[in-house]
Amino acid sequence: MRPEFITVGTVVNAHGVRGEVKVNPHGFDPAFIASFHTLYLNGQAVAVKAVRVHKSTVLLTLPGVEDMDSALALKGCTVAIRRTDAHLPEGQFFDEELEGCAVVDDATGQEIGRLDKVLSYPAHKVYQVRGGAHEYQIRDYTLNKQKQTDDYPYGGGRGAVMQADPLYRCWQHICDEAGGRVHTIYMSPCGRVLTQQVARELKERYDHLILVCGHYEGVDQRFLDECVDEEISMGDFVVTGGEIPAMALADCLCRMVPGVLPEESCYTDESHWNGLLEYPQYSRPEEWHGRKVPEVLLSGHHGNVADWRTRESYKRTMARRPDLWEKFDLTQVHSRHDKKVLAQALAEYEAAQRPPEDAGEAESAE
Repeated sequence: MRPEFITVGTVVNAHGVRGEVKVNPHGFDPAFIASFHTLYLNGQAVAVKAVRVHKSTVLLTLPGVEDMDSALALKGCTVAIRRTDAHLPEGQFFDEELEGCAVVDDATGQEIGRLDKVLSYPAHKVYQVRGGAHEYQIRDYTLNKQKQTDDYPYGGGRGAVMQADPLYRCWQHICDEAGGRVHTIYMSPCGRVLTQQVARELKERYDHLILVCGHYEGVDQRFLDECVDEEISMGDFVVTGGEIPAMALADCLCRMVPGVLPEESCYTDESHWNGLLEYPQYSRPEEWHGRKVPEVLLSGHHGNVADWRTRESYKRTMARRPDLWEKFDLTQVHSRHDKKVLAQALAEYEAAQRPPEDAGEAESAE
């Protein structure tokens, strides 16, 4: 059902002392909002007297709003347009019109769920999907009246162990819906440690994964022996359950899926992609608490910036993760220029490791 109104922004502040109202768009181009002569503030129609775009915001002059106090009184109001006043190209829709629609796997035609809400953030939008064929409740696969999925461990001890049969029934159902066995991972402190390389392997090899999360004392070993293909650990520590490790693995994988991030360099330029740690990052202001941004980053010389970042990546890895530096494949540094940058980084690192000369010893030597 087409909504009567489309929310396009929120009044966030006054602008100046003459009553201009500042509107922060909800994922819309400010120029699009500025094209409407009538807007709806908290559902009330308001004729726009004047409008202008200021950076990423919209500044409105409204009837009866002539000073800062009256503009501030509107802070927090939602700004909407009437849907019939907006004209989109054929096949395009507003986010609010998509909410409630079925979300379907393009490859299989299987419904994943329903679009519950579209969340707009500065970098991208998040589409929140609920329900559908891919939502499973392990308790639904038990055969007892209590819907019990765990029990005390044989041999005694504290805690409870997740039983094999409910997990197996749920796992088998998922595999049947997928059309065959799905690569299954158990999040466990006994598994191989998750690294960026492990995540890349999983992403390249498998279209679907099942992540099994234990709790308290874990999972019946017989289920692991029969259904689990590998175990993955977050490191040499233990948490209450496998849910947080599973979320970390899922996020690590999903951000490499085309379309999730704006471009591939968003993850290929970060730590561990090429075996190195990422270079330091800086933002405004240029000086903070007496600490200045490196001058090369202010130079505008892209080549020098790239070289600095490469050197800093080398040095940071040498200093903080010598185990990674020992494994780093130096043969991937091919060109004469790249070898020069590497040599500079090595020299700078070695110089930083040398203790400063004692002033007294230096004077006596003279």
